[in-house]
Formats: sequence, C-alpha cells, structure tokens
Amino acid sequence: MKATFSEYDNFRWINCNRWSNAKEVDALVDLLVQEIPSRKKDGYRINMKVLVLDLYQSYLCDTEQYIAYSRDKNLYSMPGSDHPYIKNPRITYERLIECVDVLVAKRLIRNKKGAWFGKAGDGNGPSFVSRMRPLGQFMDLVGQYQITPEMIGAYIEDEVLVLRGAPVNGVKPKLKVPKNNESQRMARLIRQYNTLLERTHIDVDVECMTYKDRDELVAQLADMNVPGRKRIILKLSNKSVYRVFNNGSLKQGGRFYGGWWISAPSIVRKYITINGDPTVELDFSAMHIHLLYAKVGINYADKGVDAYTLELGPYSLRDERDDRDLNKLILLTAFNAKTPTKAASAVFNELRKEGKLYQYQVRDHKLIKAKLDLLKKKHPHIASLVANDYGRELQYYDSCVVEKVISYFIRKGIPVLTVHDSVICQVQHADTVMNVMYNAFYQTADELLNINVKPTWKYKLVSYITSLLNKQYITPPTRWYPNMLRLDTKIKPIYKGQITDTIPSTLNIKPTNRTNTCSKQCKHEVRLHHKLKFNPNIKLELKNIVESYTNVLVIR
Repeated sequence: MKATFSEYDNFRWINCNRWSNAKEVDALVDLLVQEIPSRKKDGYRINMKVLVLDLYQSYLCDTEQYIAYSRDKNLYSMPGSDHPYIKNPRITYERLIECVDVLVAKRLIRNKKGAWFGKAGDGNGPSFVSRMRPLGQFMDLVGQYQITPEMIGAYIEDEVLVLRGAPVNGVKPKLKVPKNNESQRMARLIRQYNTLLERTHIDVDVECMTYKDRDELVAQLADMNVPGRKRIILKLSNKSVYRVFNNGSLKQGGRFYGGWWISAPSIVRKYITINGDPTVELDFSAMHIHLLYAKVGINYADKGVDAYTLELGPYSLRDERDDRDLNKLILLTAFNAKTPTKAASAVFNELRKEGKLYQYQVRDHKLIKAKLDLLKKKHPHIASLVANDYGRELQYYDSCVVEKVISYFIRKGIPVLTVHDSVICQVQHADTVMNVMYNAFYQTADELLNINVKPTWKYKLVSYITSLLNKQYITPPTRWYPNMLRLDTKIKPIYKGQITDTIPSTLNIKPTNRTNTCSKQCKHEVRLHHKLKFNPNIKLELKNIVESYTNVLVIR
C-alpha cells in the first residue's frame, strides 16, 4: 500500500459561527489579544473568540484533526448571513489571520500555510488551503480558565436551506434562498428537527460489530480508490441537518444532508444507537420507480412484479443475482441521467471504480445500453421519463415524503434519522415508523402526483380489535381477519370467522438491523454514560499486516 497519506488529510473546515457569552471565554480571549498592537481591540477579541471556540471544539472531537481555513483575502469580502461561508459579519480577513499568527507565535497551535504539502524540496504532493490544529499548551490554557463544552454556542442560527444554481463549468453556484411562506415553513421545521437531534444521543456501536460485517467493511475499505491509508471518519458531533435544492428551484432536489450517519456505510449504519437503544433502518424499495409510475397515474404496487428482473436473453448474466444487481444499478442511474449515453457512461465508471467490470462481463457501453433498452421496454408507461433528466424532480418528491415523516415524529418527540429515502429509528418504534412512511408516501403522491391510494395502517389497533373479536362484542368487517393473521403471527384470537383483506397494494419497505447485541464493555457504553456535548470522531482504518498478507479493521 503506497504511503502517500498525509496527516493534513484529517481535517474539517473552519466554523466562523461559534460564539459564547461566558466570562471565562472572555478572560482567555483578553489574555490572547493583549499583545496585539492596536487600539481597536474589540474587533480582535471577536475574531479571537471565534477562533478559540472552534479550535477547542475540534480538539474535543479529535486531537489529530486539522481545521482548514483560507488566507485568500477575496474570500472574506462582505461576511454576514448572505455570505456562503462566513455568517458572522464581524469576521475580517486581517483580524482573523493576525489572530491565527498570534496563536502560532505563542506556540499554541500548529499551522501549515496553504500550498503543496509534499516533502521539502521535491515539488510534489497535494495542494491544500492552510491547516491548523491546537496543541497541548492551548488545551492547558482552556483548562486553566475553566472553559467547558457547554459554553460553545452559535452567533446566528445555522443555515438550513441551501439553493444551488444550474452547473456552470462543473460548479453549482450558491444562490440566495427566496424568503416566502414555503421556505420559512421548511426552515422552521428543520430547526425544530435539529433541536430534537441536539438533545438526542446518536452514537454507533462499531466495536461490537460482528465478524461477518467486519470482513465486509474491510473489503469495502480495500476497494476504496484512494492512495495511502484507507479509512472512514465518523464525525459523531455532526448532528445538524440541512436541505439542498438544485437548479435554482425549491422544487428540485431538497434532500437532507449534514448528519454524520448520511455518509456512513450501510454496514456501519446497522450499529447506530439512539439514546442507547438499537435501531432498524427502514428503506423504501424501488421508490423512484413507484414515483415515476405515480406521475403517470399508476400505482406500481398493483402490478406485483419485480422492477429489476428481466427475462433470460442474450444480454443476461450467468448469475441471476448479479444480473438483477446490474439491472438495478442501470435503472437507478438512468433516473438521474440526462441521456441514455450519459447513463451508460456513469454506470461503466461506477463499475470500474468498484472493480466489478469483469464480474458483470462489461467490456464497454454496449451491454449497459442494451439492458437499459430492455428495462425501458419492461416499463413502457415510464420509458419516456427514464434517462431524461428527472433525477432532481424525483429527489424533490422523496424529500417531501421524508419531510412528512420527520414532521410527524417531531410532534411526538421521537427522534428518527433519515438517509435520503430510508429512515433509521429505535427498534421499539419500527411498526409506527413503517406505518407513517407508507402514509407519507401516498399522501405525497396524492398531493404532487396523479394517484390516490389510502393504505390502511397495518398494525393499527390490532390488539384492541382482536380482543373485541374474542369477546364477540363486534361483527368483524369483511376480509379483515386473514390479513391480521398474515401480518402478526402472535395474534391467536378465538374467533374463527372469515374476514377479507382491505389493505391495498403498497410499495415495499425493507428493514435492516444488527443481529447481535452490545457487549456493554465498549467505548460506546462509556460515551453513553458521560453524555458528552461533542462526541469524538471515530476512525475506521484498514491495516495491512505484511507478514500474513491480510487486512484487518482498526477502530480508534
């Protein structure tokens, strides 16, 4: 494994929105700026306070983590709520950079100015903006002034709606979000959600991962297309979310980002805990296919067929599972592509990145395009919508479904986590969450698309109704009882009558959860006990043991 990993690769961007009114913080800031030769000390105090608080928060999460910041004066023009990065209007280039230099001179931080970070004199290596991280002496001062994590707050409310314009030379410019009733409603909901997440302990019990899942994660790390050390960093303190809209429209995109669990591998997500409880991830199956069919007025669930299975033919793979997986990748990629050619290119590049070209017998774009044509023939009602740039619109629909789920559980005070079109919840709430997901999907389809399906809650009042059946207090509705037996095998009522199934066909929701329990001897249990405001970063690293030619997972 080529050792091109740099310590500066472990970083996050500076957060200039930190703030505190604590007298202990003010006292430390006064000490640090007293030697700055300026009569306008207030401006330096403000910039130093932001810097101290952000360095302190970074150290709490990861002692090795760097903070990236720019020494380009142009990026500091007109700070404030409309600035893409610097929301505190009192941050200036001159004062912030001088505060950094003061901390460097006092040997409180390690600083690397931007340029290339290769070996001295060789002219090679990656190019980065500047990096800094606090040293032990800095934390000694923080301790002397009795500063605590609870003193770290925000200067203004964090941005929760992000609007991107259409790509220009590969870059999506950031636009100003229009202020209207709808945008204010969405922002208010996200802030309520973030408040709920902030007071929730969201963790991951990776140390108790099963050997099977460890092996699979090792394989994923080994396949990562990065030089040097291969690892995944879970930044557990990143709990706030925001929505990102595209193409200059609040009806394009709209998915939720920001939470650390969103970018975590699916294997790792199985071990997420909420307030110490194990969780289950509930995932809509073929959601975008159902949405496209709803767009043309069809409830796809009524068809009762698998969306990705094709009949045997000249383009079928030998392995049926591989064939279905490839079909699924092609169709899902095509939903987000502008043309069939771009869809084929994206699939080919993804297979090459994952090292699966040989496994799927893909030599060029021909097989991919042929399978895409077959998939469009399988779905004639939506063929014109496939590979025709509907991806952002579909994302808007699925984000509306997720927003409804979030809104419901905010009112209940129950934290749930979302990963695009799936929902992670405590195991004890799984049935309720699944019911809410069903109803949110069909409510969205009713409001925004062309179908109207009213699914019956699969577990609603089951115990109460069956008790009435046993006591013969009511006459059961037609075709109700067989469905209850099918859905819940624990129901053993005395009643022997015939009741019909009244639940209409709905899309499927697949549950995924861990198969073991926490050992209670791990660091996860320690973090849960201490209830830290800022949980530490967790690093999942691949270690190559040369002697035995094996890879192992290192968690730290």
